[in-house]
Amino acid sequence: MDVGTSRCKEFCMLNIWEALTGKLRNLQIVNRYQTIPVLHKESVAAHITMTIWISYCLAREIEGRDVLVDTGKVLEKAFFHDIGECDIGDIVRVVKHSNKDLLALLDSAEEQSVKNLEREVGISGLVTIWKDAKDSSIEGQIVRLADFLSVVSYCQQELELGNHKIKEILREVAKYLKEIVVGKGKVKNEILKSIAFKVLQHLEIILSVGGDA
Repeated sequence: MDVGTSRCKEFCMLNIWEALTGKLRNLQIVNRYQTIPVLHKESVAAHITMTIWISYCLAREIEGRDVLVDTGKVLEKAFFHDIGECDIGDIVRVVKHSNKDLLALLDSAEEQSVKNLEREVGISGLVTIWKDAKDSSIEGQIVRLADFLSVVSYCQQELELGNHKIKEILREVAKYLKEIVVGKGKVKNEILKSIAFKVLQHLEIILSVGGDA
């Protein structure tokens, strides 16, 4: 069997109608930040889009400093990092990480969601991409940081609209960025850590200004 025939068989597995009309569209209506008042709702799809954009920016910066990075892989990881939420919805981070057993159960449910999507759409390998989206590779580290920087982007928009309650979320992000800067986080690349530090400086200024209500 030649390569062309092999690729044809792989692509013939695609259920194009499911890809067009299936559960992945739920990402457009599943909203984030459900336990805090917001002025402008953000869907998981919008969050993924911003994460892709930030990941691309970070990848280009890394490339510009002569670090080998696969930008295509970065974008693939960024797209798939929250794809399982099309079934289980967005679980508030502080709840998800409040108990290790709960975290394991939710991760298992999300993995099953991605497995179902893989089977229904007919594209193999989606589970692996999802699992490795924020791994220890430079591409995974980029997506891991971009995921949090997307939160900063959304919260800044809410602040500009007058929602000071959103500072509760920014404080949590600031804690995570501090962990990265001091070397305790999972983002180990020095360039990414320096970018995290720059964002943290902005957050510290924002959080020092009064008004949480």
